[in-house]
Parts: sequence; structure tokens; C-alpha cells
Amino acid sequence: EVSDNNYNCPVVAYYPELLAANVPELKKVRYLYPYFGLHRPKDFEKHAAKWFSEEFSVPKRETVAAARAAYKAFGKDPGRYRISSEALYRRIRQGKELYRINSIVDANNLASLETGFSIGSYDLNAISGDIVLRLGREGEVYTGIGKDSIDLCRLPLLVDEQGPFGGATSDSTRAMITETTAACLTVIYGFSTQTQLQEALALTARHFAVYTESRPLVTPFIVQGEGA
Repeated sequence: EVSDNNYNCPVVAYYPELLAANVPELKKVRYLYPYFGLHRPKDFEKHAAKWFSEEFSVPKRETVAAARAAYKAFGKDPGRYRISSEALYRRIRQGKELYRINSIVDANNLASLETGFSIGSYDLNAISGDIVLRLGREGEVYTGIGKDSIDLCRLPLLVDEQGPFGGATSDSTRAMITETTAACLTVIYGFSTQTQLQEALALTARHFAVYTESRPLVTPFIVQGEGA
């Protein structure tokens, strides 16, 4: 007789360990399998925050809090205009699944959850001219990915010669990553310490190398803003 109690099968319970022991390729990478699940949204954030903080020494609450303080200084309500990493945490707390778009976006989301930083990736072929980091101006809008028109005034933005294309809250559809993207620009929007940002850069680069099988065109670097 076939049992329907499959969830208590020891093979399933210890599947990560079985993979670690039997897949040689996993010994070449940093293979992580923490024991907390999205099926328990009420305690996921607590356990995930503790694990990520201990594993990577980057406390996500501090990075999110710094971003919220920056938004207030810009004159934008951080409760209405959340940075993308905080929106991901909120989605998890609500018991919703994470978006599964493509390997680049998935690596972005993973690094963002682990560090608390807002991270955006953009199709370089959709960007033209110099790129400037500045605050949005009165009347500036664009269509966000999966969203309607977004009021960009006083939001931190990336702008090329065609106008704004990305930011810490939501990116535009113009430069979004698609299956035809051959080269991308990945930006971590940091409002806290350079030490935390350097750690986040290194972690994100590792995720891209492992999960997207991409190679860096340049060495990751930090650009410091000088005001609005």
C-alpha cells in the first residue's frame, strides 16, 4: 500500500545534505541551505534576518532604515515609495511568492534580500549616452515594471540622454532585462556605510557568476553622490 505521508520522508527532509554529498559541482561553490521557509511568513523574516546577518554580517534592517531616512530627507514618503528590497520583504511577510523572471533578476532579488540594498539591473543596449544619478524633477514620470505611471519627483534616479530609466524604488520598462539582453549594468543603491556596500558588491558579483554564468566587463566600483 502506498502511503500519502510523503512530507515526513527522511530523503525529502535531508535533501540539501544529499545534494551536497552527491553533487561534486556543489563543492566548488558556496552551497547554502538554511532551514526556514516561505510557507511560514510570520516567522520567516525573523529567522531570515538572523541567518543573513550571521552568514554575511550585513544587517538588512540597518540598510533599509538608512534608505528610509534618505527618502525622508529627499522629501518622499518611504511608506508610500518603498525601496525595492523593502518591497520584497513585505511581499514575503504577506505570504506571497517571489517573482521568477529570469536568472539576472532572480540573482538581483536574492542579493537584495540578503543585504537589504535595492539592486537594479539594466539592458545596456537600451541605455544611451552618459548616466547620471540624481533626484527626480517635477513632472518626471515613467512606466514601472509591472506598475502604472510612477511619479519620479524627488526619487533617486538613473538618467541617460533619453531620460530616467531606473531607481531604488522601481525601474522602467525601457531598460528592463529580457531574454535578449546580452550585456547589463547592475547598480546597488546604497544609503549606508561603504563597508556594507563593498560587501554587498562582492556578494552580488558572486551570485551573478554562479546563477547567471556571466562574466564582469569591469571591476565593481562605488560612485559617491554629491547632492541633488
